[in-house]
Amino acid sequence: MRMASVTGLPVAVADLLAQARLPDGAELLGPVPADGERERMLVRVPRARAAAMAGALHAAAGVRSARKAAEPVRIQVDPLALF
Repeated sequence: MRMASVTGLPVAVADLLAQARLPDGAELLGPVPADGERERMLVRVPRARAAAMAGALHAAAGVRSARKAAEPVRIQVDPLALF
C-alpha cells in the first residue's frame, strides 16, 4: 500500500479532495487533527495505483492554484509521520 497525507484547514482539504480524481480503490482515512486548526486526511491506494494517486493530487493542487485558492494545502506522498 502507498499513502498520501493532505494537510490544511478543513475547508481547503475538502476542496482539494473534491477536485481530485482519485484512482479506483483509493481509501480516504480521517480526518485526524494536525496542529492548530488544521486537519489531515490520508489517502491509501495499492502500490500499482500510486502514480495515479500522485497525479490526481497534483492535478487537483494545480486547479486550486489556478483559482488562487486562499488557504494552502500540503500534500506528502509516503509521509514519515502519519499522525
